[in-house]
Amino acid sequence: MVFLEGDHLPHIDTILELSKGWGVAWFERPRDFIKVWEKLKGHTTVMGGVPPALIVGGKPEKIDEYIKNLLNKIKPEGGYILSLGVNELPRETPPENVRTYINTALKYGVH
Repeated sequence: MVFLEGDHLPHIDTILELSKGWGVAWFERPRDFIKVWEKLKGHTTVMGGVPPALIVGGKPEKIDEYIKNLLNKIKPEGGYILSLGVNELPRETPPENVRTYINTALKYGVH
């Protein structure tokens, strides 16, 4: 697994130089996550796509809508791990938003 900080969209082709199926590329905050996934699908498992700011400050309805739309675009193809762009949330993150993130992932992400 490689964690890619910042926006690596301009350098995404370098990942395609690795062997197909090499591992997981975890993206912190690409400018356009769907473009990253479309470029790497079938070659590299892609992880990330959920902005931490959405979970920290978003309304539960917006969290649900964002994750639903993301999974509707990506899930049918596979090769994706739903994740935040970073691995921790600040203490002030509303517990309701964390529950919404988890429940929405279960609702739309399970085959």
